[in-house]
Amino acid sequence: MGIILTETFQKKYKKLDITLQNNFKEKLQLFITHGIQHPSLRIHKLKWKFYFSYSLSINMSYRALFYKKEEDFVFYSIGNHDIYK
Repeated sequence: MGIILTETFQKKYKKLDITLQNNFKEKLQLFITHGIQHPSLRIHKLKWKFYFSYSLSINMSYRALFYKKEEDFVFYSIGNHDIYK
């Protein structure tokens, strides 16, 4: 399993405050260690125009969006609920 952070994801990540960045790092470590099954990640498949994506909860307001590409997970967006628009 590989983790890929797209350029767009990295740009959005750098704009987050340090607390949110650290929260994402903790959640990503849980994801790497336990996979999609860990309940605190609240991972779920999205619908409509994001039908190919999954959402990982960073906290109650922020999400990271990713999709599976072969054996890798590609994180392509991060932010509050506005990322769904």
